[in-house]
Amino acid sequence: MNSSLSVFDMGERWNMSEEQSTYCRYRDYRASPWSPVPYDFTLQFWHVLAARLAFIIVFEHLVFGIKSFIAYLIPDMPKSLCDRMRREK
Repeated sequence: MNSSLSVFDMGERWNMSEEQSTYCRYRDYRASPWSPVPYDFTLQFWHVLAARLAFIIVFEHLVFGIKSFIAYLIPDMPKSLCDRMRREK
């Protein structure tokens, strides 16, 4: 659970002293306030974002493939119409 929660220093917001400083945890993938670049996106954030985008791309291609397969199975013209056109020629 701690890997998916980020830390926010409440003392920064309300100018509290170090003794009164409390931390709030929220759902995000951000660096801690004591890191070199505070509240910046972590590597885990970029991995989750890449996984989400990969899922969208794979799902879209899967739907397109299924749609194309179904369109291939269903003929454009009924067989009776093809036979009638052949007889007229």
